[in-house]
Formats: sequence, C-alpha cells, structure tokens
Amino acid sequence: MGNRVEPKIKCYLLDATLGFSLSEKGDLVSALSELLHAQGLNRLAQDPLGLAQSLQAIGYLYITFPDAKQASSYLFRAKALYDSTHTIDPDAVQTMADIGYAYRYQNQLNLANKYQQRAYQLALQLPKTLESAWGDPLPFVLRELGLLAEKSGQTEQGIRYLKQAKALALATNNRQVYTRTCNSLATIFQKKYQLDSALYYAKQALTTAQQTGLTRGILRNSQLAAQLFKANQQPDSALKYMELMQVANYSLYNQQRIKQLESINLDEQQRRRRIEEKQARFETQVQQVALLSGVVVLILISLILWRNYRQQRQVNTQLKALNERVIQQNEEITNQRDDLSKTLADLRTTQTQLIQAEKMASLGELTAGIAHEIQNPLNFVNNFAEVSTELIVELEAEQQKPDQDPALAAELLGDLKQNLQKIAHHGGRASAIVRGMLEHSRSSTGEKRPTDLNALADEYLKLAYHGLKARDKSFHAKLGTDFAGDLGMIELVPQEIGRVLLNIYNNAFYAVKEKQATALAGYQPTVTVSTHQLNKQLAIRVSDNGTGIPDAVKAKIFQPFFTTKPTGEGTGLGLSLSYDIITKGHGGSLTMESQEGKGTTFLIQLPTATDKYLR
Repeated sequence: MGNRVEPKIKCYLLDATLGFSLSEKGDLVSALSELLHAQGLNRLAQDPLGLAQSLQAIGYLYITFPDAKQASSYLFRAKALYDSTHTIDPDAVQTMADIGYAYRYQNQLNLANKYQQRAYQLALQLPKTLESAWGDPLPFVLRELGLLAEKSGQTEQGIRYLKQAKALALATNNRQVYTRTCNSLATIFQKKYQLDSALYYAKQALTTAQQTGLTRGILRNSQLAAQLFKANQQPDSALKYMELMQVANYSLYNQQRIKQLESINLDEQQRRRRIEEKQARFETQVQQVALLSGVVVLILISLILWRNYRQQRQVNTQLKALNERVIQQNEEITNQRDDLSKTLADLRTTQTQLIQAEKMASLGELTAGIAHEIQNPLNFVNNFAEVSTELIVELEAEQQKPDQDPALAAELLGDLKQNLQKIAHHGGRASAIVRGMLEHSRSSTGEKRPTDLNALADEYLKLAYHGLKARDKSFHAKLGTDFAGDLGMIELVPQEIGRVLLNIYNNAFYAVKEKQATALAGYQPTVTVSTHQLNKQLAIRVSDNGTGIPDAVKAKIFQPFFTTKPTGEGTGLGLSLSYDIITKGHGGSLTMESQEGKGTTFLIQLPTATDKYLR
C-alpha cells in the first residue's frame, strides 16, 4: 500500500470528508456542494485517489436520496480508480461495501452478498492501524451482512452479525454505524413482534443520533419508536415521538433546503460567467499591448493567447460537464422533493388517524364503564320486579279463597313492601350513576368570582362529615385544619372547587371509616385540610390516616368508573370529574400520595397566573 494522500491535496480530502459528515447530519445542501467541489478540485489536481474518495462519497449520498442506480454509477467509477492504482486499503474496501449496499437497495441480494463477502475478507486482512477517511469499514460490512442474512430468511444469523457490528462500532466510536445498526436490530425485533426488544434498540439508536446530531438518524428512529408505541397501545408516547419525527423531517426537507439545492446550479453558472468576463478583460488587455508592441510583440502575445485559450477551453469543457451534472442532479432532487412532500402528507394522515384512534379508544372505555356500572342496579330492579309480580299473583290467589289466611297475606304484603323498597334503592343507584355521568360529560359554564378559599374548604369539610354522620350516627372522626392567613379573596368557580373538595373529603372519610372497622383499639380516624402557597401556586392538601391505596391501582384512580369501593357504594366518577375540573377548568394539577395501611394525601395546586389575588 502506498501513501494515502499527498500533502498538496489534503484539503480536497477534507472537503470530501466534510461532505460525507454533513450528509449524515441531514444537511444535504451543504453535503452536495462540498462533495461536488471536492470532485472538481481532485480532477483538476489529477489526483486519482482523492477523486476516488470524492466519487465514493457522492455515490453514498445518492443511496441516501435514495437513487441506487445513480449511486452505483459513481461507486463503480471510484472502484475503477482504485483498481487502476492497484490500491487495496480501507477506502477501497469501503467502496466495495458501498456497492453491495447499493445492490441491496435494488433488491439484488446475490450481487449484494458477493460484494459484501469480498469486502468482509479484505477488511479482516487490513492492519488495525489503517482506517479509511470514513473510519474502520468492518462494522459497516458486518451490518450489511446482517441485513442480507435477515432478508434471505436467516433471521438469527442476521441478528448475530448485527450485534457484532454494534459492539465493534461502539468500540471504534463509529456513531453513524452504531445508530443504524441499533435501528436495524429494532426493525427486526419489530417484525418478530418482540416490541420490548425493538423499543430498547430504537431508543438506543435515537439517543445516539440526538447526541451526535445525526438528523437523519433522529428521523428514522423517532418514526420507528412512534410505530412501536402505537403497536404497544401507548398513544401518548406515540404522539410524542411522532412530533419529534416531524421536527426532524422539517429540518431535512423544508422549503428553504429545497431552494438551496436548486441554487447550486445557479452558483455554478455565475462562477462560469465570472471566468468568461475575466477572459474577456484579459483579451482586451492583450489587444492593447499588441497595438503598442508591434508585429513581434503581436506574434508573441498571440501565442500566449492561443495557449491561454486552449487551457480556458479545457476548463470550460469541464465546467460545462459539471454544469450538466448539476442540472441533472437538480432534476433528481426536484423529484426527491415531490416524493418527500407525498411522504409528509402520508405522515400527517397517519397522525390524524392515530389521534382519532385514541379518541375512539377513550370512548370505548367510557361506554364499557357506563354499561358495567348501570347493569348491576338494573339487574336488581328487574329481579325484584319479577319476584314482586309473583308475590302479587300469590296474594290475589289467596284473596280469592273463601277461607283466607290473614297471616299469609300480611307476610306477602311485607315481602312485597321490602321488594319495592329495594327496587327504589337500586333505581336511585342507577339515577345517581346517570347523574354523575352527565356531570362528568357536561362542560362547566360557571364564571370565576372572588372567593374565600379557606372558608370554602372548611364549609365543605363540615358538609361531608355531617352528611356521613347522618347515615351512620356511630361514626366519629377528628377534623384538622391549617389555613394560611394571607390568601385573601381568590378568583375561581366556587361550585366546581367545592365539588372537587366534597369528592376528596368523602373518599377520605370512607377510608378512615373502613380502617376503623378493622383497626386495633386506640385508633383515631383523622382527616385534615390545609391551604398554603407552594412554588408560587395556591395549594390545598387533604390528608387522612385511613386504609391507603394499593400500589397496583394508583395509576387508575383518576380513570372514569374506576373505584375500590364495593358495588353500590361508588360510581367511580368522583375523582375523574375532580381531575378534569382542576386540570382543564382551572389549569392546575391534582396529585396523590398514598401508603397502603397508613393513609392518603391529595394535593390540589392552582396557578396564580390565572387566579387573581384580591387584597
């Protein structure tokens, strides 16, 4: 192997390397500009290895577009230059691997495998001290072999290749290959419906792409993560990564970038015009000198002019060829722009469908909850109505007998009375469920007005306590209050905040009452409420020393129709309604902390930016 780059043309290699780096970061405009510049400079400098590197980088960029056919044209020209110099080094190995990469994009797997196997054997023979301008080619080759094996149906062999590529890319700090390898592993596990493994590798790829600034990697992996979260029934996370994907997509293919790509051709034309103007000025000067210098000088200048003209024609020929290539590339970029616009429209359609699916899922859960909750009291009403009908028939038959039994008639009437009471009770339960459902779905029309928050919290605490004592006179609890004295009058909707406090108080009293039934002697049921300012927000804290909430159900307590109470003692709409009032109606937050067997604390926070203080 000879020397890689002569000192006088190192700058051209830097241009090609910079173009490759820019393409990976998603800046296709600057990448194409730098690579075309490097190609022209290496051709003028007559440096075959530098020109081969430029051609290889342009070919790789065309795979990115993607245009595998055009990419193959550039890559085979680069390979021919390496062959002509009899150079087998990392750059030549990388070019051979890129040719296999282009064939894989064209789905010509046999040719792709042929070139990748050849590149693999050569990469193993390279000294460890040598690397190409793009790094060690071996991780890239291993990744391609893994993808070819997977496409050929040898999935497990493909995974082994990809894991080797991932480890080697990490060891050599090749972030670009590492990101793409993780993406390939995630895609394979997605096909195998192993969503957890797929999501693990997709997140690794996305994190590395974000850390390195690889915008194209961010686009691919955020899209993959969105698909995986959608398949895993996690629409919120899917939307999050969909938004990240749209930001990356806009960064890569926005209108400004398209216009910049189109301007490359204009820049080349302007540069050619400047050369022609310079030539015209030079010819004018030559003519002036010729007139003053006589025939001998005229002959001498004519010779010089002829030589310059010949050189200029060569340059013009090269510029014309370059201009034609730029025009062709501009047309191809325009086609790519149209394809990308269609892709963006498809992505927006997918986002709309995802949002609609989430809405339909929520509606299905609400409908199922309503049906489940209202079915129990309706079953009781139907059953007791049927039994009552049988009792009436039996009573009518008894009344028609000549020797009626008064005791039996009284017993039948007593049973009938109990059945009607139960029908009324369970009918009331059904009405309460429907009323709660209507309250949950109704948009509040209340207006905010100055309110004494301390007085409101105290009033509803006593209301909830006395309401429970009216149903169970044996129940007693200790009430604690700790109100901030400097809150003043606050603008809020008092009916809605009162409804929230009443729901939380009722749950707290229910929890301490349940614990009292099983607690040891000396247990004192206690419910406390406090108000204060927390992080420039108004805070209401309601605590109890009741049964607490198990860890397994904490995530569900704000869901509609979810309740831990026995059938008939709760609809499961109270906390859900309270959460909507605080978060949607007042722009605040409602959170909960609980330890099973020790108690629960609910924290309401209202932002001061929306609730005005009136002193």
